[in-house]
Amino acid sequence: MKFSLRYPEEGPPTLDSKRFRNRLAACISDMLSNNVGNAMELVVYLERETGTILDGANSLRQVENLFQKGELRDVRDAITHIYDYLLNEQLDPEAWRIFVVRVLKEENIGYIMDDDGGVQYLVDEAFQTNRAIAVRALQKPVYKGVLAAFEDAHRHFNTDDTKAAVRSMYEALEILAKQLKAVPRLSEQLVNDLRKQYGNRYDDQAARTTYNALFDAMVKWVVGLQVYRHGQGVDKIIAPDEITCVHILSAGTSYIRWLIDLENKPSLPTTASRTDK
Repeated sequence: MKFSLRYPEEGPPTLDSKRFRNRLAACISDMLSNNVGNAMELVVYLERETGTILDGANSLRQVENLFQKGELRDVRDAITHIYDYLLNEQLDPEAWRIFVVRVLKEENIGYIMDDDGGVQYLVDEAFQTNRAIAVRALQKPVYKGVLAAFEDAHRHFNTDDTKAAVRSMYEALEILAKQLKAVPRLSEQLVNDLRKQYGNRYDDQAARTTYNALFDAMVKWVVGLQVYRHGQGVDKIIAPDEITCVHILSAGTSYIRWLIDLENKPSLPTTASRTDK
C-alpha cells in the first residue's frame, strides 16, 4: 500500500482537487487510447451534454483538458456522461465507475458515485444510510408520489438548489401525511392528529414521553419550513445554506421513515390514545 493511503492526511472532504482531476483525466485517456473513433464520439457527446467547448490538439487531449481545466460543474457532469457513453457503447462502464469511486475516497473528495453513474454530495455515512432506508420503505406503489418528491429533494440538493430541496422534502412529507389522514395539506394540526392516531402503539411511559417529544419536533419542523415556502414576506425567498439544508433533509427523511413505521406497527389492544396532552 502506498504511503499516502497508509498514512492519510485527515480532514474534511474537499469538493475539488488537482490530483482528483488529473487521475480521472488519465483514466479515461487510458481507456480510450486504442480507440480514436470512440474518443472523438465522446468529445461530441460531452460537448452536447455539458454545453462547453473542449479544446485540445486531439480528442484524448480534449477530454483530459475538460477534467484538468474545466469548470467543476462540467467535471462532475462529465463523470456521469462518460459512464453513460461507455455503457451505451459496451466499453466497460463499471471499470470507470470503480475507478472514480476509489479516487473519490483516496483523494478525500466530498462526492459519491452511485451504481447508475450519478454523482452526489457525500454529506456523511448517516445521511446516506438514512436516505437509502427511506427509499426502500417507499418502494410500495402507494408511496409513488412520496418517493418522487423525496428524490426531487435530493436531486435539487445535488445541484445546489437548497430552496427547491427543502420544498420538495416538505412536499414528500405532506403527500405521505395526507395519505395517512386524508386532509388537504400538511399543518401543525395534521401532525397533532397523526400523534393521536398512532398514540396507541406504545404502552410504557418512557416510550410515550419520547413519542410526544418527537411529534413536538415534527410540529416545529413543519412550522419552521413555512419561511422557505411562502412566509418571508418578500418576493425573492432567501434559500437555506447547505448546512441548514442537510439538517432539514435529514429530519424530513427520518419523519417519513417513522410515519411509515408507525402506520405498519400494530396497535395495542385499547381504543384510547395514551398520548393526549
